[in-house]
Amino acid sequence: MSTPPPLLVPFRRLGIDSASLNTQDIPLYRHFADLAGVKPPFVLPCPAFNVINGGSHADNRLAFQEFMLLPTGATSFSEAMKIGTETYHTLKKVIQKKYGLDGAALSLS
Repeated sequence: MSTPPPLLVPFRRLGIDSASLNTQDIPLYRHFADLAGVKPPFVLPCPAFNVINGGSHADNRLAFQEFMLLPTGATSFSEAMKIGTETYHTLKKVIQKKYGLDGAALSLS
């Protein structure tokens, strides 16, 4: 038996043989949807951007732990990534202008 690509190793542990999926021409996401009983249309997850950190573990006095962006109005995953990225960089410029370089220590997670 050939070695599966590294990404598929966890799926093999779940009893999913990528070769059998390939011969059936079934993408992995569709196989998971079938197992879960999910019917089309399939919806991709929305990326979440952790842009500002606060709370007891941060080096600032913000009362909240995390401020997250979720670009839910995007029509595709790539558009959501673009919206989140552009918002992150715009927010960084606004905070730097108002509070200086120290104020713009935004999260990279």
